[in-house]
Amino acid sequence: MSNLKNLLNQNAKWAYKLNRQSPKLFTDLAKGQSPHTLWLGCSDSRVPPEQLTDSNLGSIFTHRNIANVVGNQDISFLSVLEYAVVHLKVKQIIVCGHYQCGGIKAALDKQHSGLIDNWLFTVKSTLKNHSKELNVISGQNKRFNRAVELHTLAQLENLARTTIVQTAWVRKQELELHACVFDIASGRLKYLDKSYQSNEDLD
Repeated sequence: MSNLKNLLNQNAKWAYKLNRQSPKLFTDLAKGQSPHTLWLGCSDSRVPPEQLTDSNLGSIFTHRNIANVVGNQDISFLSVLEYAVVHLKVKQIIVCGHYQCGGIKAALDKQHSGLIDNWLFTVKSTLKNHSKELNVISGQNKRFNRAVELHTLAQLENLARTTIVQTAWVRKQELELHACVFDIASGRLKYLDKSYQSNEDLD
């Protein structure tokens, strides 16, 4: 109960502080949301999108899972994606991985962790497809970081190939897809220099 009490106390202080700074903030938020971005990230507690981008409440619609997997059979993810694109009409979607990702490390080291092994099948497939590149990288940390980047880029392409995104582009809806990696050690986001803005961007 002590942890819960701490969270409730911190929430009360946070709400009071924001109300003092912007008295209409919560009443305006209660009227509805109009986020400009859908963030597809990892569940890792060290990677909260609103904080690391210093964004206002209501500006980022979020879906997070272990290793930021974009699964074309994941109903939870697809429901979030459809709602964000079709109903909220977000302008951009960011797939964000992060260095020191436990899910990527487990897949890279071929660890067996139980049920999560099934979830990491997508990650393992990506790393296998890029095994030649990864195997020639000297240094465990560099190889680990590159695995994170390659996985994030693969999820970006998976996202671009979903029927939800492709249908939006057919309708000429403004929608950009980007990939980033968060460096926990520096607090900085790294843009992976890859984006999609239409079906023509896909090979």
